[in-house]
Amino acid sequence: MQYWRDGAMAPSPRKLTSMPDDHAPCRRPDTGDAALAVAPAGSRPHHAQPRLMHLRAVPMPAKASALLAARSAPLPGIDARLHLLEYCPSWFDPSLFATVGMACPASIARSVPKRQAEFLFGRLAARTALASLGCADNIEVGIGSARQPLWPAGFIGSITHAGRYAGAVVLPRDTHQGVGIDIEGVVEGDMREALLATALDPAEAMLLHEARCAHWSHDALITAAFSAKESLFKAAFGAVGRFFGFEAARCIGWDRRTGRLHLMLTETLCPTFPQGRICEIGVWRLDHGTVFTCLRC
Repeated sequence: MQYWRDGAMAPSPRKLTSMPDDHAPCRRPDTGDAALAVAPAGSRPHHAQPRLMHLRAVPMPAKASALLAARSAPLPGIDARLHLLEYCPSWFDPSLFATVGMACPASIARSVPKRQAEFLFGRLAARTALASLGCADNIEVGIGSARQPLWPAGFIGSITHAGRYAGAVVLPRDTHQGVGIDIEGVVEGDMREALLATALDPAEAMLLHEARCAHWSHDALITAAFSAKESLFKAAFGAVGRFFGFEAARCIGWDRRTGRLHLMLTETLCPTFPQGRICEIGVWRLDHGTVFTCLRC
């Protein structure tokens, strides 16, 4: 699994996440296969180990001087491919927008450098994903009225960013309805309590507590459930066309063998997302501190 977080200063009705570690040391990775490649789910008889993705190095976008590595990985069972960039936030400079030939929207130009870096590298990850499907490597991904990415005709996708990471998944629109990805750092302390107060009900918290094991702590499962709801929101937004709260989906199961969290819709969001529909969210880990989730529908 991969560990990415969308930074947020405080809990909000839609998004609640831990603060990204922008001051963590940046190291220059080697150019071969990522050291994060570990056996996938099912390779051990007891199925207790988390699934980890095999991230392979790909050519890095030219001139992005704060960029440390570009990697991609298939998402088993999801029929999609993750494109991941690792960058050093402290090396970011707003001039990188011009350097890589990317327009900086006014709303982003007015934001703090951390947000500008997240936007730039998230869009670079999206460009990389689109280029892998035959698009021009300088294509722009705009911002919609609800701050959602606006994808080129014929494509759907999702973007996530956290700390030193930005990732994107893009799929052909004619074969898929929606896709959502999310990265979260495992919560603890006040952030855990905030999640339990806003994103999960007591029954969900108890289910996850009973599912904990040596490789999946209660905190890690709480984080995964929250991240899964974020991925569901992103994947369904194109069809639903409006915001909906965490209470619209309830975690009803965790399959450690397949690495899937099961969410059941508690209300009808739209005809294709009716009350009672069960969504299986793929869950991976890159290390003990980060969770990545994905839903394709």
